[in-house]
Amino acid sequence: MMTTNIAEVLSNCIQKARRLPITAAMEFLSDMLQRWFNDRREQAGKFPTYLGKASVGHCKERNEWALTYNVYPIELTRYLVKDGKHDGFVDVENRTCICSNWDLDQLPCDHAIAVARFTKTNFNSLCHEYYNTSWIQTAYAPAINPVPHPSFWEVPNEVSSVIVLPPNSKRQAGK
Repeated sequence: MMTTNIAEVLSNCIQKARRLPITAAMEFLSDMLQRWFNDRREQAGKFPTYLGKASVGHCKERNEWALTYNVYPIELTRYLVKDGKHDGFVDVENRTCICSNWDLDQLPCDHAIAVARFTKTNFNSLCHEYYNTSWIQTAYAPAINPVPHPSFWEVPNEVSSVIVLPPNSKRQAGK
């Protein structure tokens, strides 16, 4: 089942764990997360490009549009880009364009890519750093450590001597 609702995805993944005792359920969840992080860590290490796949596709599409644009320097980092419809005013230093596309998604718009082509700059440098694949690698870098068997736990005496009772509460009528 394909869905974009993360709650539904997780609910489906933990279906088995719901029928388990709490300690077994926690072990199940820990194992699942360890697997997920390891798989994604391995995938992130194999990225062939500086940018993620979707970002590269986005930039390639806009690069095709930018092939026919004319770029006119205004100042060192500001350019007028004529595209025949909606001319763009690009400020490379502030990473903005009059069309607002670069400002909104932090990936270079077609006007900014035209400027990159004009200045012989790699458009990767115009993308926000969060689109860099190293951020994906960083997100999955931490390990999820397994919980050791209870016989290996070092529980302080002041904790082990505490008797925990359920809270004193009465169910309300009708519930």
